[in-house]
Amino acid sequence: MKLFLIKLITISILISIVFSLLLFAIPKDNNAYLCEYNKKIDIIKHTPSPRVILIGASTLAFNIDSKQIADSIGYNVINMGLHAGIGAKYYLNDYIQYIKKGDIVVISPSYYADFSLGGNGTTETMIDLMVSTGCRNLFKLNFYQYKHIIEGIPFFCFRNIVRFQESSKKGWNTPSENEEFKYTASGFNKYGDEQSHWSIPYRKGLDIKKSPQRWLSIDTIYVDRSFVSFLRKTLEIYSKKTTYVFLMPEIRSELLYKKYNPSTIVNAFNEVGGLRFLVPPDEMVFPDSLGYDEWGSSHFCRKGVTLISDKYSHVLYECMDSLRVR
Repeated sequence: MKLFLIKLITISILISIVFSLLLFAIPKDNNAYLCEYNKKIDIIKHTPSPRVILIGASTLAFNIDSKQIADSIGYNVINMGLHAGIGAKYYLNDYIQYIKKGDIVVISPSYYADFSLGGNGTTETMIDLMVSTGCRNLFKLNFYQYKHIIEGIPFFCFRNIVRFQESSKKGWNTPSENEEFKYTASGFNKYGDEQSHWSIPYRKGLDIKKSPQRWLSIDTIYVDRSFVSFLRKTLEIYSKKTTYVFLMPEIRSELLYKKYNPSTIVNAFNEVGGLRFLVPPDEMVFPDSLGYDEWGSSHFCRKGVTLISDKYSHVLYECMDSLRVR
């Protein structure tokens, strides 16, 4: 038994050493999509007041023109949206330290990744985030976030082996110029908007080989009540730090809105009390044909971004006017 334990410990140490080398000895991709998280922290640190801060997932990152909104409402606009796989619990706990008195904070959690899965992030994304940010907040995570990171290590190491094999031809960083769209940190502008996809032709949203019929089944969103409780407490904390905090429905295409119907989220808000969206969820639903990558996508082309940003500008202007913060 003693010999078995010694062998087990030895093998565990060797495996840990190999994983550590594959994780940290190979240079990281400094243009990886999640490296944008570091840039967004710089933006929120250094953008002067008055500020409107948009917080959420990629449905904000890909669908907002912050300058368009800023020109309309007269406030600096910061787009902190990035990736649903990070999970709202991580970024809401992190961003709070940069919120100032007088900020207008608009939070748009992911219907599926946050309300349904609990907002703890996903396996592939959490390990990518840790590597991209130098293990930011590593000792402040919850059990599920640690679990995702540990489970994601083998797959990340495999990708690093592939990167190592291809590094002589492709280099260590994802190139900024690509024939086709790729998720990169360099695709973002100084406001935090993913803008590299804006140049993709409008027709792309209609150029579909997959049948949309597979999307048409309606899946009622399961609501994780612990996330709703977390969201309520977090809004209270944010409200103490700044002037106004609002919940905005997630930006959705018609098909994904039908597929993941958010009515159960609204019902959960009514049950707990004190939570409501700034506008009804169906006001943030936009035509499927505006998706730039596939039918039913909630990442929209330039025409869609303009339409969505105009809607955001209108909602924010009316809200600010009613609160007399202009």
